[in-house]
Amino acid sequence: MLLETRFDTKDNIEIINGKKFSLGANLTSFISLDMDNILNDKIISNLTENNCKKVISNIATASHGIEIIDINDISSQTNINELKRDLTLILNTYNKFKELIDFCYLNDNFTTVTPLQKYLHYLDKSITEEVILPKQIISLKAKGTSNKHLTENSPYLCFSYQCLNINDYILVTFLELIKNNYSILKCKNCNKYFITYNRIETYYCDRQAPQDTTKTCKQYGAEKAWTDRTKDENDWYNLYRKVYQSFQMKAKRNPNNIHLKQNFDNFRTDSNKWKKAVKEETKTEEEFMKWLQDFRK
Repeated sequence: MLLETRFDTKDNIEIINGKKFSLGANLTSFISLDMDNILNDKIISNLTENNCKKVISNIATASHGIEIIDINDISSQTNINELKRDLTLILNTYNKFKELIDFCYLNDNFTTVTPLQKYLHYLDKSITEEVILPKQIISLKAKGTSNKHLTENSPYLCFSYQCLNINDYILVTFLELIKNNYSILKCKNCNKYFITYNRIETYYCDRQAPQDTTKTCKQYGAEKAWTDRTKDENDWYNLYRKVYQSFQMKAKRNPNNIHLKQNFDNFRTDSNKWKKAVKEETKTEEEFMKWLQDFRK
């Protein structure tokens, strides 16, 4: 199966055989697989006609939703030797690019060096003289536009790659990400790789949280961080001081932000009413603490 792949960094998408995906999503999902329990050298060497269906089924289940050549094609493979060859290519590609991405993006030993510079160092260290790309096709978009004058709809060049195997696809996707300064991180909740398209630093991905299927990792992580911060706040005064100092600090650091100043003023006014109510026993400390927690959120 041939995968014709092109990339649109403006809209953060990649197009595979006409089908759109988030740019790099297939790559990050692939290297996030728990490959030790899905596919390894022992599984490949022990592959037989009797157990090949189970192995293929395990891979298909684990890689559900990943649109990558070879992974989707192995289910139709009946020749054991050819199947072993395909599985070996998948495993080798996984190991190579997982190591490469960890080195380029998650290597704390080179904090002042860009991922692209790390990649060049990686190639030099591995004595790689050249990287051979799959066949590249150049075509025109918006054909038939009038040539009387140039407009934004005039024909423009479109570059695509004809990927023959999984290594081709992962390679061109990786190069597209690294040359365009996309960041690849590991989610602090599910421990899977993800891409920050908006370039804003974050710790969590938008996948379904393994602990709660109704929330994303980003939602679950934010709630857990909130819980961890407040679990030792046993009395209303400690919590009140923390919230007060937090709003005060934000207002001081951003003197021109009217919204933050108004938030701080509102908190002081409303919290004074609550403190008075607690003192007069018209409100309980538990009610005051809940209001403080809600206000801080």
